[in-house]
Amino acid sequence: MNEIIGRRDMTRTLPDGTKTTITIEIGKPELTPEGDKRGKWFATSRILGIKEEPKTIFHYSLSSLDALSAALSFQGTFLSGLPFAHEIEYAQGHNFLLPVIPIPQVMTRVHDDAARLIPKATEYANAHP
Repeated sequence: MNEIIGRRDMTRTLPDGTKTTITIEIGKPELTPEGDKRGKWFATSRILGIKEEPKTIFHYSLSSLDALSAALSFQGTFLSGLPFAHEIEYAQGHNFLLPVIPIPQVMTRVHDDAARLIPKATEYANAHP
């Protein structure tokens, strides 16, 4: 993952009262490598504390601001879909109080592309430590 510019630590309280930490990390937007057609900019994100090996996700767009917005929005959408989302701090706020991209086509594309992009993003991240 590239340089981390934003982080949020949240507490998950399991039904038995056990507490764990879930962390969202957002990476600094960077220019996409030359020849890459997925967008001019990308930002990275990951969630720690819900899986043993967190995956770095790449969010591509035409501007650094849009890539950053996509990274933030994706994390809230992803967390909201977890079966234990209600056990995590900030769950009472829509999209975990993270920005929402208001264009349905963009949100649909993020969801549809996530499964396809996660293996590629992991491969890229491993090649560029």
